[in-house]
Parts: sequence; C-alpha cells; structure tokens
Amino acid sequence: MKAKFDGLDYHLYLDKQEDELRKVKDKSLEAGLQSFRGDKDLGIKVVLAFGEVKNPQGIELSMIPENAHGFEHIQCIDVTIGDYAYSLLEYRCEVTATYMKTDNKIRILNR
Repeated sequence: MKAKFDGLDYHLYLDKQEDELRKVKDKSLEAGLQSFRGDKDLGIKVVLAFGEVKNPQGIELSMIPENAHGFEHIQCIDVTIGDYAYSLLEYRCEVTATYMKTDNKIRILNR
C-alpha cells in the first residue's frame, strides 16, 4: 500500500497484483504518508483496516492523537473500510468519501 497527501485529500493505493485488498480483511496494512508529488516522507503512519463502520460512505478516518493541533502534530491516521467500501474497491477499484465533517476526501484505489 502507498499513502499520499496532496495538501487537502488523502489517497491510498492498494496493489491489485499483490492482492492487498483481500489481505486487509485478515490484517491491517501500514504505510508511511508521502507528499503527493516528490514522494517526500511526511513522518506520519497510515493504517488501513477492515471493520464495522457507521459512515454510510463505507470509510471512517481518525487521527491520532484526536486533539492534534495542526497537521505537524498528527502521528498516525487510522482508516477503516466496511463491507460497502470493500465491495466498491472489489468491483469498481475505487472508493471516495469525505471525512471529519469537511469537504476533504479520502480516496482509495485498488489497481
């Protein structure tokens, strides 16, 4: 898995040849967050897991610590996908959702 941040939105890329989508059902995947251009490591861990989510878009995102004051204080970003998002990734190879009551998006691609 690769994780990138473009300044507003998060983009997670699953490797279809490595069957990472299926693997996430068994155990969480981790990646270091990189800048969208230039692959600069931003020093933040991203964890993708499969589980129960309440968001009707099928994806939930949380940041650790929850009360981080600014991007530079985030240590980890937890992303959970539910059955609905998993199905979209399986059949459409892509799912997008807004997070934290903003217009910012998290996009996951299975390619």
